[in-house]
Amino acid sequence: MGHGLTETDWMAYAGQAPWHRLGTKVGEGLGTAEEFLKASHLDYEVYTETVHRPHGELIPNKQSIVREDTQEVFEIMGKIYTPVQNRDAFSFFDDVVGTGEAVYETAGSLNGGRRIWIMANLQDSRGVKGTDDEIANYLLLSNSHDGTEEISMRWAPMRVVCANTLAIALRQGDKTKWAARHTANVMKRAYGAREVLGFAKYYQDQLMDQIDVIAGKQWVASDMDAFLEHVFDYNSAEDIKTHHSKLDAANNVRELFEGGIGMDIKGIGGTAYAGYQALTEHIDRHRNVKTDDSAVFSSWFGPMAKLRQQAWNYVVAV
Repeated sequence: MGHGLTETDWMAYAGQAPWHRLGTKVGEGLGTAEEFLKASHLDYEVYTETVHRPHGELIPNKQSIVREDTQEVFEIMGKIYTPVQNRDAFSFFDDVVGTGEAVYETAGSLNGGRRIWIMANLQDSRGVKGTDDEIANYLLLSNSHDGTEEISMRWAPMRVVCANTLAIALRQGDKTKWAARHTANVMKRAYGAREVLGFAKYYQDQLMDQIDVIAGKQWVASDMDAFLEHVFDYNSAEDIKTHHSKLDAANNVRELFEGGIGMDIKGIGGTAYAGYQALTEHIDRHRNVKTDDSAVFSSWFGPMAKLRQQAWNYVVAV
C-alpha cells in the first residue's frame, strides 16, 4: 500500500475522510480512548529484547524494539530508550485534554506500526470574517517506535470544509509543540504537554486575526503567479525533471485556486486566503506520491510542512 501504509497498518476516522481517503469510518466522536484505539488497529504492544552477535555474544547497551503481534523488529536502540505503548499514549492524551474538552477524530499507524498518531478536535471552530468558512482547533499527538521521533503534541488547526492542514508557526519561537524523549519518566511529563493545550487556544485567536486579513486581500492571476513562483522556486530548479515537476504542481494549485474544495464559499474565491488554501489542498490531497514514504507525515513534519510554512509567510507579508 502507498502513503506509508503497510498491510499491518490502518487508520480510523470520524466525520469526513481525511487525506487520501484511506481507513475505516467510525461513529462520530467515539467517547473513549479505548474505543478509538481498537478501531484504528493500534491495540498492539511493543517490547524490548537483548541483542546478540551472530555467534551468540551479547551486545552491551543495545536492545531491539519488537512489535508483539507481528514479531517485526522495528529498530536497534540504546538501553536508555523506553518504548511508549500506544495505549499509554492514548491515556496520556486523555490526561492532557481532559474529559469533554476534545473529541478524537482520527488515529492510525504508518510504516508497519513504527509511527502512530492521534488527533483530537478541541471543539472550538472559528468563522473567517466576512465569509461562511470555518477553522477548527486540533491537537495532534504523534509517536514512533523506531527512534525516528520523540513523543510529541502540537497545535494543528484545520479548515473545516476540506480538512486542509494549517500546521504553521505564526511567529518564530511560538510554543505550539511539546516533545519529550523516550525515557523512563516520559509519561510523567503531562504538565508540560498541557501548556500546548493552553497555547492552542491563544494561537487560535492570533491565527484567526491573520486569516481575516488575508481573506480580505483580493488576488488576480499575476498575484497567484508570483505566489507560485516564490513557493516552488522555479528558477533554482536543479534539472529539467525537477523543473517540470514544480510546474506541474504549480498548475495543479492554479486549478484548485479556481475550483478547489470550498472556493465557492461566500467571500473566499479570488483572495490570498484562497491561494494559500489551494496550496494546502494540493499538499494534502493531490500531490503525486511515488514512493512509500508517509504522505501524511511529510505533510505534517517533513518537506511539505516547510513548504506550507513558506507559503504562509508569503501570504501574510504581501
